[in-house]
Amino acid sequence: MEYQLDDSITLPFRDNSVEPRLTVSPGDVVTIESAEPIGQVTPEWTNEDYRQADPSKAHALTGSIAVNGAQPGDALVVEILDMAHKGWGWSGHMPGFGLLADDFDSHYLRHWTLEAGECMFPVGGVSVPIDPFPGVVGVALAESGRLDTFPPRSNGGNIDTKDLVVGSTAWIPVHVPGALFAIGDCHAAQGDGEVCGSAI
Repeated sequence: MEYQLDDSITLPFRDNSVEPRLTVSPGDVVTIESAEPIGQVTPEWTNEDYRQADPSKAHALTGSIAVNGAQPGDALVVEILDMAHKGWGWSGHMPGFGLLADDFDSHYLRHWTLEAGECMFPVGGVSVPIDPFPGVVGVALAESGRLDTFPPRSNGGNIDTKDLVVGSTAWIPVHVPGALFAIGDCHAAQGDGEVCGSAI
């Protein structure tokens, strides 16, 4: 079976008590729309808008998806079949966050245009090849309550592995019945880590 799941409802947390939005069976295909990673930024945003962003809304994950028959001790096998973008991306720096936290003390937001296989920077003719992957891929934890999405854990999560591209497969340990899979924080491109605190 094939399903679609839009980004009209997002989860900026992990919580195994939240009712899944979709239930599928092994082998089913789901087309998942991923929201902008912190659930707020638009192409019209300025540095001032970014300064006022609410970090508690990140990551804006789409899900959860229950998988029939998945039980603790199993591995959920997720194949990335395809990815597409919406023509726009952004990179940003927030004071106190990321590898450059000690070097820059102000908010900075830069928009990118995505087309013809390139992420195009509006200054200096800089471009980076589009090589998309989801930054957060994971399932619910056995621990109850609302848990932060930022640390990667045994359930996958915010792994930011640039090699999880189209054609790759993620094996994720299942912790609760149904697995409760969620995905988001999609990147158009990233090097070996999010140096400024975000990719594109």
